Amino acid sequence: DRTNGEGYIVPAHGELLHLVGCSRGVWKSRDLGATFEKTGENDTGGFAGSWSSMCMDPSGSGRLVVFSMYGAVAVTLDGGATWRRYTSISPATTDWGDVDWDDPQAQTVMQTNHERSPGIHVSSDGGQTWQPLVPDRSYKDGLGVFDSRTILHSETNLIERSEDLGQTWKTVAKMNLQTIVLRKFKGVGYLVSDRGLLASADKGRTWKVQGAPVDDPRVLAGPYFGRNENHIFLVGQRGIHETTDGARTWKVIPLPAAAMAKFQADAGKGLVGAMMGYDPKADIFYATVSGFRVIFRYER
Repeated sequence: DRTNGEGYIVPAHGELLHLVGCSRGVWKSRDLGATFEKTGENDTGGFAGSWSSMCMDPSGSGRLVVFSMYGAVAVTLDGGATWRRYTSISPATTDWGDVDWDDPQAQTVMQTNHERSPGIHVSSDGGQTWQPLVPDRSYKDGLGVFDSRTILHSETNLIERSEDLGQTWKTVAKMNLQTIVLRKFKGVGYLVSDRGLLASADKGRTWKVQGAPVDDPRVLAGPYFGRNENHIFLVGQRGIHETTDGARTWKVIPLPAAAMAKFQADAGKGLVGAMMGYDPKADIFYATVSGFRVIFRYER
């Protein structure tokens, strides 16, 4: 949570990453990662396998949705004190998702269906019921939620937009995308392409390149936000890229050698498991890789 420094993780039992029931629940740290305590009844039965498997409200308030691979999906609106499980889509397994955080109850949700067709589903009632998108969208594709009616679908070379919750679609941009989930902050939507950070201030109708591209062959995760909308992070094969001036300039923060070795070993798999967190109050970074046994902390 970028507003208070509280951190959340979803640990799994040993190597049982591909078995239902491997989850140990969602754990929370209030002391900069020194210790963790289990939050309320929240055992979703799986693990977080992507940087966007844990979708946190960037404005704070302790609101978080966990999209659990080989498990269910659950939301907390009170910092983990209580959780609400969404109705499962059979088979109950997801990769990543997005939420309308402008809604206090987070009723509009999109999620992928891990290695299954139809690939992407949307809910307008807080996960009680789900509808597959029409036409069917691949589980490998990107997604995003702007509001209760306006959603986004993306592939590697295009962005599509719907104003009727996925019944009809219009192509709004064609470019080589690198990240798979929309991030919205202070009314602006963000994606990442090979040309740099993409921004839309009109709910996805139009997109423009914001600032300069990062010097990295492949951006894997992001954007994450720090102190404000101009303080942005992307994770790539060369490390964590940081801008404090809205993407006009970037500097790279190398990842720990062990994490970097894991990234490079997984290069052929798309590296969707790259994960980071940032606490702007303490200026502390956290980084790990899905399936890795270590969380790294870097305090400047």
